Order: sequence, then structure tokens, then C-alpha cells
Amino acid sequence: MEVRGGLEDTNTSSVFPPQIKPNLARAVPLPHQPAALQDLKQRPMEECPPGFYLSGKVCLSCKAGEDYTSHNNSLDRCRSCLVCKGDQVQKSPCTTTSNTVCECKPGTFWTQNTPEFCQTCRDKCTEEEDEEIPCTPLSDRKCVPKATGGTRALKIVGIISIIFTIVMIIIGIVVWKRKEISDYIKRFWPAAADVLYEMLLKWLQWAGQRASINALLDALQTLEETFARDTIENHLVLWEGHLWR
Repeated sequence: MEVRGGLEDTNTSSVFPPQIKPNLARAVPLPHQPAALQDLKQRPMEECPPGFYLSGKVCLSCKAGEDYTSHNNSLDRCRSCLVCKGDQVQKSPCTTTSNTVCECKPGTFWTQNTPEFCQTCRDKCTEEEDEEIPCTPLSDRKCVPKATGGTRALKIVGIISIIFTIVMIIIGIVVWKRKEISDYIKRFWPAAADVLYEMLLKWLQWAGQRASINALLDALQTLEETFARDTIENHLVLWEGHLWR
């Protein structure tokens, strides 16, 4: 008897699945075989795994490229592989466990309403249209009218509004940063007049009773604070002039 994809000799441990002899009174243990595989070889087959079919009590293999079975089964033959039609191309070949997968050729598509053949996709969209859905093996090309002038104007206004909002946010951040920097400078770097006042106050506290206007002027001259020295002298001259009036 011809056996396709399987062997009849139950003594060959590499064969799966083996032919079973129904009149065998007692199963003979097979050396070096897993228990589940020994049990499978010791009982008649009721179902075959994917890629096989049931012939009597034996699971025989399907032939790649010709037939297949994709599930556990008790079929007496494998299913024939699908052959792609003239308007189709093969997406994946037929194997012993899966059927051929075909799809429509480029420029054509298939729908459930017309499963017998592929339909030609509609022509490319015109200059007045936009392509909403492209042509694929499962869908036709869909074109929609381009946006009208009113719609386009609304889009432009929307874009301008977004840009304006972003610009205002940036300006607000810049102004806030400048104010923050200005407050920082005022806090840690006071104005020149304030610095001079603080310096004179500290000098007066240090000199105490020894403080005199001449000593102050000499100290400013030593520190090369010419502007401060001249300013004090001018105020003294004006003050003395008021006293003698």
C-alpha cells in the first residue's frame, strides 16, 4: 500500500504518526520514547493534526503546494490548494497547514459584493479633488472636493489666530523675565546714589567723633571718587552761602 507522508513500520521511532495494527493484543513499549508519544503510537488515531489527513488508522501528510489541512481533523483527504485567478496575484503560497492567499492586482480591488472578480479602481483624483482613500486591494479610491474659498479662509484665520496666540505668549514670557531680572538687579545691585549713601553712613559710623568734612574729602580723593568729592564740595559751598545771607 502506498503511504504518502508517513511510514507503516511501528518499530521506527522517528515516524510520526505511525500506522496502528488493530489486532495487536498488547502494546509493546518503545524504548527512549516520551510517554505521550508512546501512547499516541499505541492507540488508533481518531483525529490528525494540521497538515495531515486520516487514512484508515494512519495520519498521512498533505503535499506542500497541492493540498492542506489547517485544523485538527478526521478528513479522508487534504483540501486542494486555491489557485489565484488571472486578475489576482499570490500574496502567500499554499503550505501543508494553510491555503494560498490571493489579492487583487495593483489598480484593482475586491469587495464582498463582488467576490468573484476584482474591479478596477476609479481614475486618479482631478485637480479640483483631494484623495481621501487610496486604491488598495481591498478598497476603491475615494476623491472628495477640495476645500472651498470660505473653508480655506476659515483655515487661514485659524492658523493666524494660533500664531498670534503663540506670539503673545512669547511676549508675555519675555516681559515677565525682564521684570524678574530688573527686580533681581535692584535687589543685589542698588543705584549709585544708594551705594554712595550707604558708604558715607558706614564711614560716619566708623569714624565717630573723629569724623570731619576734610577727612571725608581726603578719603574720597584717595579712593578716586572724584565725582562724589566734587558733589559734596559743591553742596558745602551752597550751604555756606545760605548761612552768610
